[in-house]
Amino acid sequence: MLQASDGGRDVEYRRLGWRQGVVPLIRLLIVDDHLPVRRGLEQLFGTVPGVEVVGVASDGAQAVTQADRLRPDVILMDILMPKTDGIEATRQISEAQPGARIVILTVHGHQARMRDALQAGAASYMSKYSDPEDVIRAVQTAYTARRRPPIRLVQRRAGRLDDARS
Repeated sequence: MLQASDGGRDVEYRRLGWRQGVVPLIRLLIVDDHLPVRRGLEQLFGTVPGVEVVGVASDGAQAVTQADRLRPDVILMDILMPKTDGIEATRQISEAQPGARIVILTVHGHQARMRDALQAGAASYMSKYSDPEDVIRAVQTAYTARRRPPIRLVQRRAGRLDDARS
C-alpha cells in the first residue's frame, strides 16, 4: 500500500473502496501496437499514485506471454494488433487467469467488437478518445472490481448496445 500525498483525491479513493489517503499498488500491463500510444500511456500512468507499469507489449501474442510472466493486476489492451488481436489475447489470458482484469482501449467503437471483447473476458471497453482521467479511473475501477458480472448480463448489455445502434 502507498500513502497518497494528494488529499484532494480522498473522495475518489473512498469511491473506489480504498481507505482515505492509502492506495494499493496496481500492477499494469499496457498492450498496443502503436509505439506513441504505448509511450503516452506509460507517461500518463507514471504520474498516477499507486500505479506501476510493469510491462508493455506490442501485440496480443506478447500480451499473453507478458501476462503469464508478470501477472499484472490490470491489462490495458488494444483490439486491432498484428499476430494475435486483442480479443483473442483477452480470451487466452482470461482462460489462463480467470481473475484477470482487462480493459479494452481502442479507436474502434463497433458494437460487435465490443460484444466479442466482453464475451472474451474483458472487464470494460473504452474509446482511445476518452479523457485521460476516465482511462485512469477505468484501470482503478477494474482493479477494485471484486468479481465480473455474469456472462449472461454482459451479453445482454452488449445486445442492448447493438439494439440501440440499429
